[in-house]
Order: sequence, then structure tokens, then C-alpha cells
Amino acid sequence: MGEECARYRRPLKFVPGVEKVVRALPADVQDVFGKALMAAQYGDQVSGARPFGEGVPRDVLKLVEDDDGETYRAAFVVAFAGVVYLLDVFQKKSKSGSDYPNGAMTMPTTRKATTGAIREKNSAVPTAHGGEPEAITFSPMHDNFFEAMGLPDAAERLAKAEMALAISHVVKAKEWNQKHTAEVLGVAASDVSDLLRGKLARFSQERLGRFLNALDMDVVIQIGPRPTWKSHASITVKHVAQFSRAS
Repeated sequence: MGEECARYRRPLKFVPGVEKVVRALPADVQDVFGKALMAAQYGDQVSGARPFGEGVPRDVLKLVEDDDGETYRAAFVVAFAGVVYLLDVFQKKSKSGSDYPNGAMTMPTTRKATTGAIREKNSAVPTAHGGEPEAITFSPMHDNFFEAMGLPDAAERLAKAEMALAISHVVKAKEWNQKHTAEVLGVAASDVSDLLRGKLARFSQERLGRFLNALDMDVVIQIGPRPTWKSHASITVKHVAQFSRAS
């Protein structure tokens, strides 16, 4: 059985230093941000993303995730056709404080990074005050958020995020609520909430595969020698529009 019409995942770039902040986040928050940014890489509408605000250009979107009483945010740009830019990740301060990064970057840096992303695509775009911004250097292009951030089990976490994203697509297309989805999958509604959100630590690949089967989706595993252009063997999951018949 061969595959057809594999979806294209745009590359990801980030401001150096962000990866250190991501590595310090709780694992659930890493997974949630990873799944959301993967959706952005595919050109999907990112659930829960909204304009960052606070004087940052409207092209900058933010993700907000709560974990164990703390709130974390990620700022990213999807306005350009070829690349997703991850600009900042930080823990939100208390309500009495300003909504600036804690020990990471500063809001002015986020603005400069946004300008840098724009200028990288269009060098003719001026800055807000007509001057040259401080140079912001972006990372090389990456395909795997988890690998780019230097996180453990990056290939497995990417595969699980792909499977969870496919489940999200099916549930959205069927317009099911969490209660009905839970009944179909044979789990609690709270499990569905975590699954769709991207909290995947307690869901194995095998279990995610069973969920996809319950949603009438085929899961095909192909095994072969490592291509010479890859530095190491890995696990890859691709979401395709349809499968072709076996030759």
C-alpha cells in the first residue's frame, strides 16, 4: 500500500535562546506547544491562538497554556508562506506584574524579532520609527520542533503529535463534542480534552493508533533501510489524504 498526497509541513525557524527556555518547560507544555506549532507548519488554523497584543504587530500570534498553577506563553508568526517563526517562549508573571518574559527575552526583543522576520521576507519593509532595528539572527530551518529544541525522544514525540493532529482533524470535520468523541474512543472526556490539546505523555503510539482506527482511519507502518542522506534512523508519521492500492 503506497501513500498519496502527503501534506507539506513548512519549516520552522526560531530566535536562538528560545530552545533553552523550552527545555525548562514542563513536558506537557512542550507537547502542547509542539503540536500547535506543527499545525501552523501545516498551514492549519491553530486552535487557541490569537493576536499577541501589547504593542506587538498583529502578525504575531500567541499560545497560552496553564500547568500546575503556572501560565506559559509562546509567540510565533505564520504570516509568511514559506516558514513558521517561533519568536519567544516564556512564563507569564503574576497579575500584578507586566506580561513580559521571565528570564528569557524582552518584549522589545520580540518586536525586533518580528521585524527581523518581516525583513527576511521583504527587505523593503521599514521599521516603525524609520530606523534600522537591532539585528536578530534566526536559526537554520528545522522540520521537527522537538528535535530543534533539543528535547528527549524527539522523533517519538513528533510522531505522537502527528497522530494527535490527525485525530483533531477528524473530530473537527465530524463536528463532534468532547462527550461524543470520548464515547467513540472509549475514554473519559478529560482524556479527549488532553488529547486534542496536545498533552500526550500518557498516550502511547499504539493507543493513538487504536484511536485513529476507532475514527475509521487507517494506520500504515512502513519499515525500510535508513536513507543515506539521514544521519540516523528515526520514526516518521505522515498524514495523507488517501492511500493508493498496493501494486
